Amino acid sequence: MSDDSLKQNKINQFKQLTNVKNDEIAADYLNRNNWDCAAASASWTGNADVRAQDSSISRNFESIQDSNLWNGFWGYDFVLQLPGVRQLNWLGARVSVEVYPWIQTVLGTMASLSARMVSMVKRSSNGKNYGSVRSYRFCYRQFLSQYGSGIEVIFSNSKFRTALETAKQKQCCIMIYFHTATYTNKDEHQQHSSHPCDLFVTNILTNESVQAYILHNMVAWMADLRYVESAHLFRQIAIGMGPNGSSLDSIDEPLIAIVGIHPEYNRLVLLERALVDPTQVSPMEFVCNVLDQGIQKWQEFKLKLIREEEERSASRLIREQQEKEYEELLRKELERQQRDSEDNGNPLENMFEYGAKLKTDPKRGVHERDDENEEDEEVKKLTQLRCQQRIEHAKSKLNSEPVNSSDSVKVRIHLPNGTKLERQFQHDDAIEQIFYFVESHDLRTAQGDIVEDWELIRTFPHVFKYEKSQLTLRQLGITSSINLFVQQVF
Repeated sequence: MSDDSLKQNKINQFKQLTNVKNDEIAADYLNRNNWDCAAASASWTGNADVRAQDSSISRNFESIQDSNLWNGFWGYDFVLQLPGVRQLNWLGARVSVEVYPWIQTVLGTMASLSARMVSMVKRSSNGKNYGSVRSYRFCYRQFLSQYGSGIEVIFSNSKFRTALETAKQKQCCIMIYFHTATYTNKDEHQQHSSHPCDLFVTNILTNESVQAYILHNMVAWMADLRYVESAHLFRQIAIGMGPNGSSLDSIDEPLIAIVGIHPEYNRLVLLERALVDPTQVSPMEFVCNVLDQGIQKWQEFKLKLIREEEERSASRLIREQQEKEYEELLRKELERQQRDSEDNGNPLENMFEYGAKLKTDPKRGVHERDDENEEDEEVKKLTQLRCQQRIEHAKSKLNSEPVNSSDSVKVRIHLPNGTKLERQFQHDDAIEQIFYFVESHDLRTAQGDIVEDWELIRTFPHVFKYEKSQLTLRQLGITSSINLFVQQVF
């Protein structure tokens, strides 16, 4: 067997042991461990905890995906490069099943220590200590000691979980302010008063107009990056926002993120994110260009969900109406057959009797069929006449459509045959105007039959039937675009 075939067999064996799907990843781990499947599998297992930690950070985010936070547990590979360690690992896997787990534990400990030492050196070199504090209260109190209690108007001493619950109750979005300034000493604070975060808090977040806008429209949460949960969120949201997409540690400007909660899946949706330069942005520009943009996107997102739900409701309603029409036709057909069977008595006797009558009067059958057709045609003509009279009467009662009025609302109406109508109405128009608008059209089922009796309903957020009355649209709460449905009454 060739060397390539042996390597491919090793790769297949490694993939079976670890559930790895990619040949390149399997070959890389095998190559690091002298193509020993047992040692390579152990190396992969040693990385599992870190990969799991990475995936848990992004599990609750719908719009943000980050696959570059970790590129393997480099600490474990670094330890394997030390003289004699790789050979010891390989020998342990070959010689003793009892010794090998102990060797893996020692290697894992050495790898963790190496990673922590490098992380500490890196933090001390660039002045960052992201995710080093587990008490949000500690961070919040120091934040207040630096910027004063006036900031308590928009930020409360609560974890992100509480902010999420409040936003769900109010059905609003959340403004997350990522505070990147890490100094806490008052003297040091005075020396670094030109830090972008300092300027942002003192010049923008303490502005009364900004605070009033935030309190009226959203929930705000201060994410001190020393706090571990804030650091996790920051890594998710700030990917690619550094200078030329560089490291997150290079971001010093205040980062603002506007997020919402998906009502169905209960997951975060990123609506807007922005790095704010407080020396170039005024409080009103911050409101218009960041906060208001996030609010608009949140409203658009909710409207999109409403439209999707209305479309689903419309499809269900059409199916139910078609089923009702089919059941009504079936009921009428069964009743007709039952009447025929009762009138005819014994079918065999009636057949001979009918045949005898046809012999004496050959045109009898033709005359009977003609009479039935004439009756059907007469009924259709009367129904069509009533329909035409209804249309003319409704048109005479219908007011003219408003043009470009700020006090109007767009109403979309779905007819039983699938046709969609759309028209503007004044907020002070009576609801009967919508009924007249519907009656001014030829109402038919999907099979082409005229609809004489019907009702006007909405399906979202719950099913509600409107009555023809003098109540205005404003009184009925119809002040924004709405979808209504005409449903046939049997």
